[in-house]
Amino acid sequence: METTEEQDVQSGAIPLAVIQEKKAISLVWVIPLIAIIIAVGLVYKALTEKGPVITIIFKSAEGLEAGKTKIKHKDVVIGEIEAIKVTSDLKNVIVTAKLVKEAKGYLTDKTRFWVVRARVSGGIVSGLATLLSGSYIAIDPSLEGEVEYNFQGLEIPPVITSDLSGRYFLLKAPRLGSLEYGSPIYFKGIKVGQVVGYQFSDKSKDLEIRIFINAPYDENVFDTTRFWLASGLDMVIDSKGVRIDTQSFVSMMIGGLAFANPDQIVQGSIAGEGYIFTLYDTLEDAVAMKYTHKDYYLLKFDNSVRGLFLGAPVEFRGFPFGRVVDISLEMDWKQDRMKIPVKIEVEPERITRLLEKNEAPTDAIERLVGRGLRAQLKTGNLITGSKYISIDFFDTASQASIIVHGNLIEIPTIPPPLDELTGDLTAFLNKFSKIPIEEIGSATLNTIQSLGEASDGITQIVSSKALKQSINSLDRSLEQIRSLTSQLEQNLPSTVNDVSEQTIATLAEIQKLTASDSDIVFELKRTLKEFARAAQNISRLADHLERHPESIIQGKGKE
Repeated sequence: METTEEQDVQSGAIPLAVIQEKKAISLVWVIPLIAIIIAVGLVYKALTEKGPVITIIFKSAEGLEAGKTKIKHKDVVIGEIEAIKVTSDLKNVIVTAKLVKEAKGYLTDKTRFWVVRARVSGGIVSGLATLLSGSYIAIDPSLEGEVEYNFQGLEIPPVITSDLSGRYFLLKAPRLGSLEYGSPIYFKGIKVGQVVGYQFSDKSKDLEIRIFINAPYDENVFDTTRFWLASGLDMVIDSKGVRIDTQSFVSMMIGGLAFANPDQIVQGSIAGEGYIFTLYDTLEDAVAMKYTHKDYYLLKFDNSVRGLFLGAPVEFRGFPFGRVVDISLEMDWKQDRMKIPVKIEVEPERITRLLEKNEAPTDAIERLVGRGLRAQLKTGNLITGSKYISIDFFDTASQASIIVHGNLIEIPTIPPPLDELTGDLTAFLNKFSKIPIEEIGSATLNTIQSLGEASDGITQIVSSKALKQSINSLDRSLEQIRSLTSQLEQNLPSTVNDVSEQTIATLAEIQKLTASDSDIVFELKRTLKEFARAAQNISRLADHLERHPESIIQGKGKE
């Protein structure tokens, strides 16, 4: 019996298609798909959040370790060292570090890196926290400049970072003194800035000292401001007496600078960034009026100039208008003796109406010298023996005239009062020693013997040549003694009065300086008190360390 399908085939009928519904995707493919999506997300996140990689060159890798040493800004970690290797010349090390993404915009050619470790420099202790946590690299970011990823690390941490507001200035100075990186700058006793660097000038032998004045104190720096060295205890003893000046205990130890705006100087405009100032040695030099025009004169002394130094004042009746700039020695072959030429610098702007109308300077000096203008050495301080040059009119001066040496005018000099008195006494003794006392005595004895021999010899004695010579010699000697006595009566009182006045003035100055309410005594007391407080603090620290030596590492803590 045939089946139904066989019958349908034989009959030629076409079978009908059976439609079945397609099944959904298998769950087996869901897990790989999710893994791919997560991987793509992680790759995208890594690419978008990847921070920049930089290289920093240091002279040494002391305290640095790959995979451990961090890069910090304000104690916040912003990167880590990935590798350290030595340069091909073996002189430096290259540190490769990876930073966070946010740091990319701050990597410019003005950005600075340095290693933070425990340091003691210029009396300032820094980085003590690294004794326990280890060294790290600090960054001073900057938005200014071109993009840069290769840096030269600083060996010395910068004193001023870019987040501080203020202005930089330059000081010109012939010497550095006791200044260092970080030396303080004071204004009216307040610390307002620091020294940030120094180098030799390209155009001269002077030093260029770079300083930074913090805001808002930089608004007190004008183009007429004066800067001076305020290092240590400034104590000066000269012809003007004793002067002591100091800014603070810190400046005494590590040095410093100070600046001011003198009242006698017309205040200018506010100084701009990088303005160049002159650095003076002392406050006195800084506040003194400066004149651009200088005239030079030559003085020649026959006596000792002991106590006269370069920079000694040149005065006219107590008014200073110049200083000594050179002292030398020369031989006067005509008079066969040594002379000491002294070159002085005079500021003619300090003296008004010295010249008559249309009168040449040489003619004016000649006219004044004809009226008795002379230069003389005088003692300014009896304690130190320092001297100065006094230019004045002397009525008793002998006639003299100026001598022109090229472009220098030589002004005549006279010896100091004491040297003149000593010379007069020496001349008197020389003249007195020439009196023929023995001859006079011998002649007198011979005459007496002649009187004893015969009475008629009186006429012979009276007319004797020996007696006449003796009387004439005695008359000449008495006349010389009378003349010298007259000179001493004229010169001795004025000389003694001058010396007495100088002695009284010096003693009064000493009494004034050593009085209990004087500025010097006050400054010395204040300084001694600061020394005493410092000694007490050091004693307390030593006692604490003796009882708790572990505090060096762990800190003081709470007692």
